[in-house]
Amino acid sequence: MSVGQAGCPSARVPITVTPVALPAGSGFAKSAPYQGVYNSGTLSNVDAACVNDTLTYSFIPPTGFNAADFGTTWTVNNASVKRLTGNTPAGAVNINGLSVSYVASTGDIDSTLVLTASVKNNSTGCDTIIRRYVKVYANPAINLGADLTICEGSNYILDAANPGATYLWSTGATTQTIAVNTAGTYTVTVTTAAGCDQTDAIVITTNPKPILNLGANVNSCVGNTITLDAGNAGATYLWSNGSVSQSIQVTQTGNYSVAVTNALGCISRDTISVNFNATPVVNLGADKSICSNTPTTLDAGNPGATYLWSTGATTQTIVAANVGTYSVTVTNANACTTTDEIIITYKATPSASITTSSINLLNVQFNAIVAPGQTYNWNFGDPNSVSNVSSLANPVHTFSAAGQYFVSLTVTNVASSCTATNTDTITVQAVGINNINAKHYQLQAAPNPFTGSTKLAFNLPTAAQVSMEVYDLLGRNIATIIANESLVAGAHTVSYVNEDQSNAAGIYLVKLTVNGTTAIIRINDIATK
Repeated sequence: MSVGQAGCPSARVPITVTPVALPAGSGFAKSAPYQGVYNSGTLSNVDAACVNDTLTYSFIPPTGFNAADFGTTWTVNNASVKRLTGNTPAGAVNINGLSVSYVASTGDIDSTLVLTASVKNNSTGCDTIIRRYVKVYANPAINLGADLTICEGSNYILDAANPGATYLWSTGATTQTIAVNTAGTYTVTVTTAAGCDQTDAIVITTNPKPILNLGANVNSCVGNTITLDAGNAGATYLWSNGSVSQSIQVTQTGNYSVAVTNALGCISRDTISVNFNATPVVNLGADKSICSNTPTTLDAGNPGATYLWSTGATTQTIVAANVGTYSVTVTNANACTTTDEIIITYKATPSASITTSSINLLNVQFNAIVAPGQTYNWNFGDPNSVSNVSSLANPVHTFSAAGQYFVSLTVTNVASSCTATNTDTITVQAVGINNINAKHYQLQAAPNPFTGSTKLAFNLPTAAQVSMEVYDLLGRNIATIIANESLVAGAHTVSYVNEDQSNAAGIYLVKLTVNGTTAIIRINDIATK
């Protein structure tokens, strides 16, 4: 209860206060034309403008209002552009309805401007102050200098200054300086950290330099002469060895340089390294005579080099088995080459071919190719016999038992000391059939074992008289397939069919006789009789 002037209580009257919201959501928005940098526009993140940039802003209607109602439901009052100090900026300001524009001026460099306006809700009479901040920056100062003439290929440094700025040259370079050595117009745009840029250009013309190229460094071989030619006839020359001629001849390892000056006074220089490497030493030795069955090894030496023999081989060594002239070209790691050759001839070399014929039972006649001036050394591979060796050309040996023996013959030419050795395998049967190694005539049966029939194949080195017979293990002739026929050289195949039912399945011997020599193989008939 309240008390009046007379001390009497008075009635309370309630008052209702309804707050009215200030206009919200309004501000300055970027509008065309706008050449500056549009940031958040606060004091901590101001918009940026460079000298001569035009910045245009439009007023953003408060929330719930639209631009069409400007001047009726809402208005903008007291719009201004000032420096933070309150002074009027040097740049031109234009405020027109919903738009505010400012053209940055050199007088405002490094100044921060504030755009201010009062946005009013006409129905409530309430208004809100909006602000946006802009800083003005200077454009970079660039001077690439006056147009210039240089010698072609000579480097000239162009400097756009303004350290810390960013750069874009017409060459694509992005550095403060570039080196140029060709004719052309060079431009650069320099942009400061504030985004302000400036462009300058310079025209470079060139006088030609002598075209000079002594070539790649030379690796030659001792004994060669290298000519170095600086070209550019009519120019003046100065070589590192003191010569003033256009070309020089060198035979010594070293570095050679030359300076060439043309009539325009432009100079070119070049240097070349010349190295003379040693050639490989190759000696295949004196010409040589060898036994025809004893090849000789030819060695070109110089391990690690590359080789090309007249045979086509590319190894350091080759085996020479035939008569003839052998040559080799050896190339070392420095590409230097040497060639040598040797002539190979044959000394008289004997043959150790063995042929045999059966005499009877365990007695076998052996035959060598007889020639004057030769010695013979037989080994019958039969140590249990009375005499296991013989020095006769055509000995007869009585084997100690039936079986398989390895018979060897060594023939020596006394004059040349060349020898030939041959070893054959023979099978001796007590029934009187002997076999020289069937490899002479490639005698074989296929299939083997077989059922009733098989194919017998053999090869004749030359035309011959041929017989082929089949025997059982008792020495009985059970079939004659070829009866002393004249056959040509080459491969032959005949069929054997065991049609005689009295011949039981089992082992049989095929005897091939060629010009009196014999080859024997075993065949196995597994047919049921």
